[in-house]
Amino acid sequence: MGEIEIMWTDLTEDAQNRIKEALGISDPKEMNWDVFPVTSYFYEA
Repeated sequence: MGEIEIMWTDLTEDAQNRIKEALGISDPKEMNWDVFPVTSYFYEA
């Protein structure tokens, strides 16, 4: 099994802005996304 971590910096600025707006946050540090992944994708290798 493998994993791909999607980090905040992997996202386009447009995607970052849409996520911030949807969650009502102004800074990704509020969600610790400067340290932890936004999401992970698990797959069978």
